[in-house]
Amino acid sequence: MFNSLAAAPIVGYGMTLKASQDPDVKAAAENFLKFFNSEARTLKRLESSDIVAPILENYTVPPALPRIIKQKLVLTEKISHFTDVIDTIITGAPNDAINNGCVSVADGSKTPAAVGAEVEGLMVR
Repeated sequence: MFNSLAAAPIVGYGMTLKASQDPDVKAAAENFLKFFNSEARTLKRLESSDIVAPILENYTVPPALPRIIKQKLVLTEKISHFTDVIDTIITGAPNDAINNGCVSVADGSKTPAAVGAEVEGLMVR
């Protein structure tokens, strides 16, 4: 884990608020997401150990699945807290400022107020 306590047991994919406002982009994104998140594609990613896939309804874990993936699936089923994904509601610049700002606060080069002001200035309303 490289000195990190962070973990993402499940990876999800979606579209940004901006993309959802353009009908053509939204339709293309929905078409891609239906393909990418289809049961067949999800199972392929799971069985190839690419990701710990979302738990599918009535999914039976195949015996040949690697032991570590089986253990991740068991742990994933126990999770009851989910977090909103911030980059679905803000653009890249303020998101980057938040991430980089946290490092700057931790290393003492910026105050939380300075980072907050930078993020606020980058927000698109």
